[in-house]
Amino acid sequence: MLSSFLLALREGTEAALVIGIVLGALRKIRRPDCARVAWLGVLTAVAASVLAAVALRALGLSFTGRAEPIFEGSTLFVAAGLLTWMIVWMARQSRKLKVGLEADVRQAVCVPGRRGVFALMFVAVAREGLELAIFLTASAFDAGTAQTIGGSLLGLAAAAFFGYLLFTCTWRLDLRWFFRLTGALSLLFAAGLVAKGVHALGRAGFLATRRGMGGGFRLALPPEKTSLGAVIRLTQANDAMVDCQDGPATLCRIFPACRLRQALKEASGAFFAVLDCYSLASLVKPRAELKELLKI
Repeated sequence: MLSSFLLALREGTEAALVIGIVLGALRKIRRPDCARVAWLGVLTAVAASVLAAVALRALGLSFTGRAEPIFEGSTLFVAAGLLTWMIVWMARQSRKLKVGLEADVRQAVCVPGRRGVFALMFVAVAREGLELAIFLTASAFDAGTAQTIGGSLLGLAAAAFFGYLLFTCTWRLDLRWFFRLTGALSLLFAAGLVAKGVHALGRAGFLATRRGMGGGFRLALPPEKTSLGAVIRLTQANDAMVDCQDGPATLCRIFPACRLRQALKEASGAFFAVLDCYSLASLVKPRAELKELLKI
């Protein structure tokens, strides 16, 4: 619950900053008529973020067998990487955030008008919301759905109150210490996500883990011997393209005479046959080019 509260507080505060800066910029350029459109963008972004969180949670619950820890581990690693990137990005861009947003508001008002303001606000808030949706999905693996929802609601409420104080109080709040503190705590949470992700992929058989002195983790099989098709098969319950592909369908009247099932079965087999020709090692063969593109 503490992790979901902390993440919701930080993401909610960032969203509140964006909203306050955009509304302030609209007042500064004497376009208060666009405020309603801006709030519409906020509400639409919130709705989209809630739907994304529900969809991610439902997707996670749909996996069974070995696919479940694979999805869990992958989500944990993605959340840890995204959280770390977010902290670094905020540290670099915090000084330019207000100036950049005000410039975007002026451009949005001058060129596409109200639609531009709506799009600007929707994208800015939806980005924070989608990040939070991924973080909460990862947090729910350990804390459970009820505690994650409760912690996130408390964090968002605290962020809304904090944002209200930020733009209505006469005394100035120092946000640098707030983001430094929450950033440090978030990094600890990201480290925990990586550890849980390693454990989940170890349960799935992808990683071999070892405790104690000299312990660590490595791929259970060499990447040259791990096919892409095997990885894809483990992420889904079966490879059937339709429910009736491998068995009778009681609700289908044409099942005895249907030839589509066999065609789809052959297509599915051909699809995985191609994937089985590629190993994980073959996917990263152009290493020099990848290093240049990724700047690593």
